[in-house]
Amino acid sequence: MNDKKILSWQIEKFLKNPILSAILLLMMVGILFSQSTKSGVIATVFVVIYIGILVTYYIKLKPKIMAELVQFAVEHGQVQKQLLKDLSLPYILTDLEGGILWYNNEFKEMITKDDWKSKNHVQKIFNELSKDTFPEEGEKNKVPLLYNEKFYSVEMKRVCVEGLINKEESGKEEVEANSMIAFYFFNETELQHYIKENKEQRLVAGLIYIDNYEEVLDSIEEVRQSLLV
Repeated sequence: MNDKKILSWQIEKFLKNPILSAILLLMMVGILFSQSTKSGVIATVFVVIYIGILVTYYIKLKPKIMAELVQFAVEHGQVQKQLLKDLSLPYILTDLEGGILWYNNEFKEMITKDDWKSKNHVQKIFNELSKDTFPEEGEKNKVPLLYNEKFYSVEMKRVCVEGLINKEESGKEEVEANSMIAFYFFNETELQHYIKENKEQRLVAGLIYIDNYEEVLDSIEEVRQSLLV
């Protein structure tokens, strides 16, 4: 159970508990009436007062509580959006066809001015990110990418727009209609540079056979003979 479901469950419990308490009190009144009419009448008076307070609470306070919850959700969403906007990693959201819906500041700085004219579609900017590389529901794909002389590892993940649909109750078509693809661009230029440098600097051992070794040794300067020995 994620944090969002836990919060929803706690709010639902908070709003429903008074109603359940009223039902239990009414059951208690019924039991008291079966024992003593006087006790039942007294209990009924208190239960009516309690229900009156409860109704007043729901009429006056519930809208205020819901308004505060909505405001909290909006502010929470704005904070998340700002965090993604300022994320020190190029990040974009596209539809299932590759049309760019949203991007952060790092992605904007990553793209050249010429390619920025084609910012409406990811494949127009990156040929490697074709539709057949896009992930299916519940999957993650990684694609190596060379762009503007830099190496990137692009991680793609399909995400569903939260709050619009219930995956468990909706069909595949409705889920896809409310799905997007998130792209994370990890810069691996420095890593690739060190990998290449490591390969180039590896020690290579070999055996060289020289038939006329002594003649070659005599023809080399005395200072350099130690290199051949």
